[in-house]
Amino acid sequence: MIFLILILVSACAVPAQSCCRAFSGRFRIFRPILCFCLLAFFGLFPSGCSDNNKQSNRTAVYPIQTAKPSTNFIALTHPADVAVINSDTNRFSIIQSELTPMSLIQCPASEIHLFSPTPQSGLGAPTHFAYASIGGPQIVTPGKSIDPGKMIEPWVLVWFSGAKGWTNWDAPWVAFLQHKPKSMRLDETGLQILGQGPIGRVVLLPLYGYRKAPLPGKDFAARYRLPLFDVHTDQWGQFLRTPTLQRVRFWSSVAKEFPYACDETFSVDVRAGKVTIRNKFDWISTDDDWNTPHLKLAPISPPLALAYNPPLGLSPTKKTFPVTFSRTPWDLDYFSPYGPCIGIQDVDQYEASLSVLGWVNRTEHLSAALITNQSVVIKSTLEKINAIASKEFDGNPTLTGKVNVQEQLDRDLWLSRSLPYLDPVNRTKVTSGLKHHFSQILENAETVRQPTNDFPGNFLPAIWAYSHFTSDWTLVRKNWVLIKESFGTSSDCRWVTFGRGGKVEQGEEAARSLAFARLAYQAGDIDSYNYGCYLVAGDLVRLYARNRGIDYFRDRQPWNSEQAMDQEVYLTGMNPGSEGWRIEGPHFPAEETKRTFDNRWNRFNDFDVAGFFRDQLQDESRVELKRITRSKIGDQSVQNDDLLARPSLFQLRSLLLNELPQQITKLPKMETTASARPEAMILADAVCLLRTVQTHQSETLIEGLSASPFVLGMQREVARPHPYLMQDFAFEKSLSDAHGAYPMPVWSKWKSPGETRFSFGRIVPAAINSVFGTLQTEPLSWNSERWINSGK
Repeated sequence: MIFLILILVSACAVPAQSCCRAFSGRFRIFRPILCFCLLAFFGLFPSGCSDNNKQSNRTAVYPIQTAKPSTNFIALTHPADVAVINSDTNRFSIIQSELTPMSLIQCPASEIHLFSPTPQSGLGAPTHFAYASIGGPQIVTPGKSIDPGKMIEPWVLVWFSGAKGWTNWDAPWVAFLQHKPKSMRLDETGLQILGQGPIGRVVLLPLYGYRKAPLPGKDFAARYRLPLFDVHTDQWGQFLRTPTLQRVRFWSSVAKEFPYACDETFSVDVRAGKVTIRNKFDWISTDDDWNTPHLKLAPISPPLALAYNPPLGLSPTKKTFPVTFSRTPWDLDYFSPYGPCIGIQDVDQYEASLSVLGWVNRTEHLSAALITNQSVVIKSTLEKINAIASKEFDGNPTLTGKVNVQEQLDRDLWLSRSLPYLDPVNRTKVTSGLKHHFSQILENAETVRQPTNDFPGNFLPAIWAYSHFTSDWTLVRKNWVLIKESFGTSSDCRWVTFGRGGKVEQGEEAARSLAFARLAYQAGDIDSYNYGCYLVAGDLVRLYARNRGIDYFRDRQPWNSEQAMDQEVYLTGMNPGSEGWRIEGPHFPAEETKRTFDNRWNRFNDFDVAGFFRDQLQDESRVELKRITRSKIGDQSVQNDDLLARPSLFQLRSLLLNELPQQITKLPKMETTASARPEAMILADAVCLLRTVQTHQSETLIEGLSASPFVLGMQREVARPHPYLMQDFAFEKSLSDAHGAYPMPVWSKWKSPGETRFSFGRIVPAAINSVFGTLQTEPLSWNSERWINSGK
């Protein structure tokens, strides 16, 4: 075969003298094209940097593990069964879930007041409500009662246009009823509903989510040239438009099936390169007096929805996150503080397959043999890292205490990565020193642990780098139980954040998950390997969403105040409760005193996480690096409490863009003086320079495993429920209330005219000022919580 190829290529390279001159001229034109086609056909044409998500045909570096994953090592449990919830109808309660923007009220009384304003908020009651009658939607103003016998659908729509304190925007709400009321009336105390018997269940929903309908002369979107929000409640006093009615009726059916629990399980298929996540939901079903059809809407976590292409409306030329669903999701055009609400209709469960294992099971191959550039700069760089390495472990290295462990681990990480570029003598010396240092850390685990009882975040990447580049896995296998315990991950895991949502730093979580999965594999712990892969999938989804999703939020302003976002704003993590994403920039929000957005790139130093950015987010990275260049954030002469935490601009350009040295205007300084950067920082720059100039190759670490059984996901570590998606519930007494604290839905980040949390009024069972006890909380699942009136 090779001989045939050589003959063909030679034939292309030598002009055919026997051919006529005209044909020979044409042949010269097509000769390069023919050579290209022949080489491509026989697989010899250089392919450059391949997609890191595709499995390689090369033999894996790590041996195939024979251990089998467990099939049911964690049982699914819910604190409350739906039968118990359905039978508990004699106590007032509210159920809130992160799975839905709806809130479910159970009211045993025959009267309930909704949207009842509090004096301290400075906000008035709704100015209108509407309901469906035989003759069409009927619109009612304050002071008028209605005959509910003519009510042919289960919904009551309220809005606040013209109310006290509602000066800039409106937010219509819908109440979906279970039973036909005896009467309804709207006045300054809110919407009063009197039942023919117990009110039963009422579902509350902000109809457009976190979007704010503009009021006359206060159109935020028009003022700042954003996409217009064509909902004008000031015109609803005359008629309701068809799209609004369609939306209300759609949610009427959805409200009959309230999701309160999600069992999230996952399977890892190395051969297919996929992590498949299965979400199975439990519902609270409600039949009403109108025989409204039920519609199950299985929700998708908002960050995953944000990463999924259709809601963003991305250009077809843009790379999209590699996820497929078992059925096509339905875009609800519903805005939450965590991202778009989308779902799959008429199913109890669905599967999302994320093709992410290429970034776990392959890694960037580092080797001095791959450096073809023999310039003076490259030679001096090799000399410099050998000089630094030769003196790094002079004497007996010791553990110097908790304060410095993280810095020492940063040094160890870069020393481990320098091993492929060191001469044999220094490689042996550094390997011995690193092994001694990691042994000390593991022997003194109690000293090393941080106040949260976790190891420093860079511990797992550092010990993986050491083990990988030395092929010494003895330390890992011997101490695997302790190393596994160091991976404290899921105390802040939530379904609504698709994993761990609180970190500002972009790459630290994914780097830890990657390292954990690879360490677990080499330790023979396949269950932990699979769990690590599952967490990597969530980490990469959030990275994609936070770097590409800002336009989704910018287009739906105002956000948490009347200040407009400028172009330099970023998603920096997710807050607890219903606050959603933190959005920050140099000037936004104006009242912020401690900004964290510049820490987004702290400890961004993992080569394979950077590979994900190059594959999926290179355009966004290039734009942000231009800003960093202007602002000198990457200039390490700027004072920083932990200099090693912040990569230099040179490192970021190498990792995110694979820029060659001639494309970088200023090479890193390799000199060291008394006032210069620590040598570990110089080492980091040097290694990044060498990885950029070498021929880029990846190597397969893990292959051959078949699909694992489905096992429980992050909820295995969640200690308490996280019930918030759209609104919090506040329990604040009004000045005239002698009993208890009536619940009220609030938007925590918005301030009312009274400088309190923005309230949509109290929910008052029975008459105002009647006896109402304190509310006690009860977990229903890791996704939902119920507040129950104690009656005391």
